[in-house]
Amino acid sequence: MSVVNETWITIDGLKVRYLSAGASENPIVLLLHGAGIDCADLSWRHTIPALSPCFRVIAPNFPGYGGSEALGGSYVVADFGQWLVRFMGKVGIEKADVAGISMGGGVALWLALNHPSRVSRLAPINSYGLMERIAHQKLSFLLSRLPLTGATYWLMGKSWGFSKLALKYIISEPSRIPDELVSEAQYLAAKPGSDKPFQNFQIGEIGWRGVVTNFSEDLHRIHHSTLFIHGKKDSLVPLAAVEHAVRTMPHAALEVLDCGHWPIREVPDLFNSVLLRFLTDDVQKPENMRAPENHV
Repeated sequence: MSVVNETWITIDGLKVRYLSAGASENPIVLLLHGAGIDCADLSWRHTIPALSPCFRVIAPNFPGYGGSEALGGSYVVADFGQWLVRFMGKVGIEKADVAGISMGGGVALWLALNHPSRVSRLAPINSYGLMERIAHQKLSFLLSRLPLTGATYWLMGKSWGFSKLALKYIISEPSRIPDELVSEAQYLAAKPGSDKPFQNFQIGEIGWRGVVTNFSEDLHRIHHSTLFIHGKKDSLVPLAAVEHAVRTMPHAALEVLDCGHWPIREVPDLFNSVLLRFLTDDVQKPENMRAPENHV
């Protein structure tokens, strides 16, 4: 098993922490984590070792996450997309396969749309950015302006039981929430200021009538070989939105897994096998794309 390395760099005067593994001569895969309590360590704990024998795996922590210093004020997906371009330049990544979960999926789609030459293959996972509005849009807008995020993080940091309850929102089967994952979530939530990045993202992204980032009208411009991976029990991103994206994009496929919003931690072995097969198949040519598959 490859050793996972921790590296610190500086981008725009802010310290950035990222994880890497695998031989430097291997093809590069970028793994982009989600929002909330997430970070590269949490989401990709089981995926980095699975990919590193074949790839050079690089998993950055976005500003405010996983030890990386935070941006000031509110921000949207495009801000992280622009940051990612600077990160790639800083660490010498000209082009890479890109996989992203939730918010990270939205950043991956932004990169494919705005800097297509930097992306080889694309794997959005339970991706943000596919809908005009989220569930309970106006209520979500109001709640995002209240200090509820901070209260939730405080409770998670204080209570192991509340942390497990919170994880049930993104993991569909409670038996798939190991004690170690609950402890990880509690530890991250308890860190001072850990709620601020997600709250600033909510303030930036959630408007009264809809969300800022919605790529649904632009997806036809993405010509990369793309595999959407999605949990059929996801309560945050409806499967119908992903199916629409696949129909819209010229070279996209879909694999549906029997899980919720966080397949990389709910069904890690299955998820890793699906992603690894996609990345190691000869799918650079559109005619070699597989038909959508269901693992339900």
